[in-house]
Amino acid sequence: MRPGSTHLNGAVNAAFLAAFPNGSLPAGTALTALAVVVLGVAVAVVISRRTTRPLAEITEVARAIADGNLTQAVTYEGRDEIGVLAAAFRSISERIGGALTAIADGAQTLTEASDSLSAVSQSLAAGAEETSVQAEVVSNASMQITDNIAAVAFIATEK
Repeated sequence: MRPGSTHLNGAVNAAFLAAFPNGSLPAGTALTALAVVVLGVAVAVVISRRTTRPLAEITEVARAIADGNLTQAVTYEGRDEIGVLAAAFRSISERIGGALTAIADGAQTLTEASDSLSAVSQSLAAGAEETSVQAEVVSNASMQITDNIAAVAFIATEK
């Protein structure tokens, strides 16, 4: 025992005996005490459930989002601290969803631009090939003209 605890125990016993001189509780007191304990437990359970249910919902949605399911949303809308947390979590979820939508839109734009560049590249390649063919035709015509001029020059020099 701690020093002075005997004195305290004695004081508690003296107060109890002063309140209840025959040394026992009145008949209904035990029942009242049991009712108070049961009521206290019931209130504790209600308060506990009001706290844990929204937290369980937030946790479930967080796990779904972590698994890639952005369709989940927190529905709890209280004005307490958990309600503030739920609102912040909804905001985070919406921003992540918005960012992913923007990324998907950007990827679509890049795909379209890539397809367009590919079509332009193929068109340029076809144009370059056509230019090459036409240059060969001009070259052949030039060689024929040169041969004809040489033939004319040869004939002119022989006369």
